[in-house]
Amino acid sequence: FDGVELKNISVSTDELTLADRLDDITESAIKTAYNNIYNFHKLQQPSPEKLESNGITLWREYRAIENVGLYIPGGSAPLVSTLLMLAVPAKIAGCKRIVVATPPAKDGTIPNPILYAANLCGVTEIYKMGGAQAIAALAYGTATIKKVDKIFGPGNVYVTEAKQQVARDVNGAALDMPAGPSEVMVIADSSANPAFVAADLLAQAEHDPNAGIVLVALDSQFADNVQKELDEQIKHLSRVSIASKALEHGLVVLVNSLNEAVEVANRYAPEHLMLEVAAANEILKDIQNAGSVFIGHWASEALGDYASGTNHVIPTYGHARTYSAAGVSSFMKSISFQEVSHEGFLHIAPTVERLAELEGLDAHKASVVIRRGTK
Repeated sequence: FDGVELKNISVSTDELTLADRLDDITESAIKTAYNNIYNFHKLQQPSPEKLESNGITLWREYRAIENVGLYIPGGSAPLVSTLLMLAVPAKIAGCKRIVVATPPAKDGTIPNPILYAANLCGVTEIYKMGGAQAIAALAYGTATIKKVDKIFGPGNVYVTEAKQQVARDVNGAALDMPAGPSEVMVIADSSANPAFVAADLLAQAEHDPNAGIVLVALDSQFADNVQKELDEQIKHLSRVSIASKALEHGLVVLVNSLNEAVEVANRYAPEHLMLEVAAANEILKDIQNAGSVFIGHWASEALGDYASGTNHVIPTYGHARTYSAAGVSSFMKSISFQEVSHEGFLHIAPTVERLAELEGLDAHKASVVIRRGTK
């Protein structure tokens, strides 16, 4: 399926060792991104929770998901940033086994930057495979690959569909979040620079011909100026054909006020929401639905995509209404505990007995009654 014959789909120790041979500029860029992502996600470790009341102690503890699979797309370019965005929080969460699947090049190799980033994150189990078949291998296991419990990472429509199918199967694997085409919404007023706005729209458009590109403008003349910039800037892109197709179904929404703009954003629930407006900080409290928000004229979306530290694996297609960006908690689950003293039991027993009666669950009530009168 990947157009290459492989004797072994597993990346060898020798291949990982050779990955350390990168130029200084590339190594420095990957390390800087790693450090920023690590520092931000380190803050996300959950705090202990405990409640003691009337002889009953309740608490919740977090455990890492033991086996996780990270899908790193590689069809059009090696997504080093995605590996960092997933492997770093998985490492912080304490996942025992972190598996990477990424499609090989036609010569059967994985790009060195991908392997270098994996080394940096302490990931050594890497398989040369992509597409829906890689998702199936991770979810169900094969003769050479042990199955995982949860799969993370973006992909094309086939990868997305495969993740959803295996997540519905009790014998498959959970997914990080449902996904659709990537998208950006830019809210801009007259204080914005049309060239900046156009560049931000194109940065998303070059991802995918199906990408969602939306400009919410408070002024029609400003929107026209952005269109002129788009027409000029797109000429210089290497992925002009992809960006052009994305722009064909792009939208310009004209609104009368910043409040209307926020309402549009909340209804759309964009993956990336850019606030290129003078009063950006004044409307933050009103934003309810967005995957990641970029505030001000200097907060290029590309910063978050690569190296500022926030995660770029974000819900799309309106799923930001109910899902969050990937983070440390995505790689963990919580277990609740309760410890009950005799006094605590006697205090709550009448309540439980009555509720069990209301629901007609006699055995529930009996399991409480049988303890009465004993110590």
